[in-house]
Amino acid sequence: MANILLTNLCNLQCSYCFAAPFLSDPGNKQQFLSLETFEKYLDFSDRSGLQQVRLMGGEPTLHPDFEKFVLLAQQRGKHVVVFTNGLMPSKALQALLDLPVSECSALVNITPLDDKVYSGDQSWNVGAQGKAAQLKAERLSKTLSRLGLRAQLGYTIFQHGQLDLSWIVEIIDRAGCCRSIRLGMAQPAKNGNSFVHPKKYQQIGKQVAEFTQKAAKEGVTVELDCGFVRCMFSEEDMQTLKQSQAHIAWRCSPVLDFDWNGSAFPCFPLAEITRIEDGLSQTTQALRAQFEKTLSFFRVCGIFPECSSCGLRITEKCSGGCLASTLRRMKDQAIRYQIPARYAAEFFQYHEGTSH
Repeated sequence: MANILLTNLCNLQCSYCFAAPFLSDPGNKQQFLSLETFEKYLDFSDRSGLQQVRLMGGEPTLHPDFEKFVLLAQQRGKHVVVFTNGLMPSKALQALLDLPVSECSALVNITPLDDKVYSGDQSWNVGAQGKAAQLKAERLSKTLSRLGLRAQLGYTIFQHGQLDLSWIVEIIDRAGCCRSIRLGMAQPAKNGNSFVHPKKYQQIGKQVAEFTQKAAKEGVTVELDCGFVRCMFSEEDMQTLKQSQAHIAWRCSPVLDFDWNGSAFPCFPLAEITRIEDGLSQTTQALRAQFEKTLSFFRVCGIFPECSSCGLRITEKCSGGCLASTLRRMKDQAIRYQIPARYAAEFFQYHEGTSH
């Protein structure tokens, strides 16, 4: 997979956004992907054998040429995937509705506009945020109903405490969306965003497992996005996940994101660590290989002290959690770890002849 950022504009300011440091511009300059660069992205997709065109932002539907991008992707025979908050202009929505359900997917990240926005009741009362938030909730409700099966709902876990996600299932029922929910974990960023500290992961893990069980009874499956780790779930939790047929994986690998200049980076939290200029001239295989080589030196440990000696971590059956959280741990304290032989060899070969 490979995502392309259409713009740095967004019509929400989510407290957990880990893309904010990358998307913000000191001069507050609006950035838009050009049609020429988008054509290069389509060529890259063809060259890499990718069947999907994955559009991100900011809020990608705010790009003035969004409809043209969708049409160009359709002409190439690509399946269009849009990562959106659902608050999209009417023209952008119509461009997606013009595509058959089989050729279009909208991953709609449901973002609480305040603590009471999606309360589960019919009116979606918003409490403290007042009329503006109420209008946004009503607008999102109508958009989801029109998208129907094109829309898959997602939710980013960004705080610990009671995790009640039953209201998402109610939204799916009312709007007729795809009966699948994608759960992600907010990761730390330089802007001091909201995220769940790894010490709270086991608490979150139990609640996630319980939710998958409730969702399964309603015919809704749950997918776990990157950032989750095996040890946040007990053996009982794992049994619940399997019985609920949740899609689970313990991965942290280069997704491949491209900005509006065609530069490639592994993902938002790692954008400032490594990037490759003119990445669209290469292939997914070549880019991933370069990123993996660069990041391998940071992967010798994980988000917990126990990760370095964990059998699942050493055998690479678990990634050790999001690398952004690992790097945050590195900054906070000295880390002692066991280095697998192949990592040690690469490390010393890399630093041979340097002053480090």
